[in-house]
Amino acid sequence: MSTLPKAGEQNLCVLKEPADFSKLSDRSFLSYVAGLLDTDGSLMVFFKKSGTKFKYRPAPQATLNQVDPDGFLFKPMAERLNAMGIKCRYAKTKEKDTQVRALNSRADKLIIESAKNIARLFQLMDQHGVILMNAQRRNRFIMEKLIDMIQSGAHNTLEGRKKFIDLRYNLACSSADQDIEVVSPNSARTTRAEIETQQGLEVGSTIKAAKAEKIAIDKACNNAIEEIERQLEQGVSEVDPYYLTGVIEGDGSFKSNLLDTVRLQLELCVHPTSSLPQLGDERFAPGEPYPQHSRGDKLGTPYCRWFDWRIMSEIVYHFDKYPCFTGKKYTYERFKIWYKLIENRCIKTKEDFVQCLKWHYSYSPSHGAEDRRRDLSLILDLVEKGELKIPQKPPSWLD
Repeated sequence: MSTLPKAGEQNLCVLKEPADFSKLSDRSFLSYVAGLLDTDGSLMVFFKKSGTKFKYRPAPQATLNQVDPDGFLFKPMAERLNAMGIKCRYAKTKEKDTQVRALNSRADKLIIESAKNIARLFQLMDQHGVILMNAQRRNRFIMEKLIDMIQSGAHNTLEGRKKFIDLRYNLACSSADQDIEVVSPNSARTTRAEIETQQGLEVGSTIKAAKAEKIAIDKACNNAIEEIERQLEQGVSEVDPYYLTGVIEGDGSFKSNLLDTVRLQLELCVHPTSSLPQLGDERFAPGEPYPQHSRGDKLGTPYCRWFDWRIMSEIVYHFDKYPCFTGKKYTYERFKIWYKLIENRCIKTKEDFVQCLKWHYSYSPSHGAEDRRRDLSLILDLVEKGELKIPQKPPSWLD
């Protein structure tokens, strides 16, 4: 089993060296950023305390979230975005625990602030043909309207204030009919009713104030969904491959599950209206008649999985050619090694399998489900009993 790397403690979560984006074109770089934003990022408008008569002023913000304690991902990313005219900053969380750090609210962040900088990001995305296909797709349409109102001053009129607050409460699928808390950057918590009062409005008067605008936004969003899915179905989409890499790094995972044997799969959490499952199908198995992914729901979060062995080679091809930049690249390396071992039929005996399992367990677990993995001694006992079988390459259709 000389194909195995030397065993040793390797954390699958934390990046060990600065990311190098120098080989990516502007289009690929922006596509990668868009992928992270679309899955593990946010577009939001906070209300910051102000000395104006309305006491609060809107503060648009785009945020990317990752476990990046050393800034090895976000500092190089911020440097390139700043060079493109998008001012942003790296914000390190005070949370020390890696697993807790993985939560969006506790994660390290790259923050793009102000209407001007977010508008510049959208402008460059449009210029290079970069689109959003998941959770932030509708949010972008809303954010563009909010930015237009800020830049034109329309949000300062009576009707403009009502529409602005109504649209803001429709970001991130929040309901305009609920009293939702807004957390401002200075940690003050203000409810919708408080914002309405501070803006000199009657409580509840902003609900449905932007009904016509929301109908137009939903129509534009639905048209965008139909167009990209038509392109994906016909195999003519021009989505940059690094967008898919960013998506997987944002909210995907490379799984090597120990069930009845070793089962490899690529899993991705998706928004209910997401076009990402279709994008993955087009990339990993274009034109194939068999189903490429399955869908499910885990703890209220929809997801899709690619697990058919017939497309594993395409998954490996994609991430070799368009590699990861976060700590997830270490998870991919383990995933790829398992693929090569099984594909090349390297695991011939029980002793080989035990050696592979010990190597597998030499990695520190990444955050998430693998933290609950079973003890190695239990796994080896299952091998001895024959309940955990030596992984075999699926039969002859791949030969």
